[in-house]
Amino acid sequence: VNWHFIHPNFRGPNWTYDACGSDAAIQDIHDAISYVKSHCSVDEDRVYGVGVSGGAHMGLLLAGKMPNVWAGLSVWAPIVDLSVWWAQRVNGVRGARRYATHIEKVVGGQPNIDNDFVCSGTTIETENMTRKNKKGIIENEQEEKEKLGEYSKERVMEECRRRSPITHLKNAINIVNIDINAGVHDGRTHGGAVP
Repeated sequence: VNWHFIHPNFRGPNWTYDACGSDAAIQDIHDAISYVKSHCSVDEDRVYGVGVSGGAHMGLLLAGKMPNVWAGLSVWAPIVDLSVWWAQRVNGVRGARRYATHIEKVVGGQPNIDNDFVCSGTTIETENMTRKNKKGIIENEQEEKEKLGEYSKERVMEECRRRSPITHLKNAINIVNIDINAGVHDGRTHGGAVP
């Protein structure tokens, strides 16, 4: 059998800023695929991906952000919208709250779910976001995040949107074959990995 296997680590666990669907993690996978294509014989019409849970989240992001790379993707128990996943986990039982905490670490705060403002439906311009500190001095948003460990609500939601597959999957329509799977207990109150 003549095949090549890439197993990315997504820049670490999905509770760090550099992981969990970050642009850098996606670029790493793109670079790894490009490397294999440039050093091995690859049928570009037969490039496939598979992932479970966090890997399924990344798989759907890859389908939407790099649709012309894939012949198909099979994903199992994917998270499609980080703000919705956070809302479902924040008051969860049996350790489910830890997933909400992971998302907060990644996006810089708690997503705003008090209104119709959801990740997949809103675009916010976040380049060079600024705010005033207590002294009235305008500071760069990234510097403030580093000081406070938290973004503004708008920036938190933008991070959710950018890292949520639901935002990008429209780019994969009629281009990528996607097989989405869930466990037999998913969607139920008692049991299953995905609500």
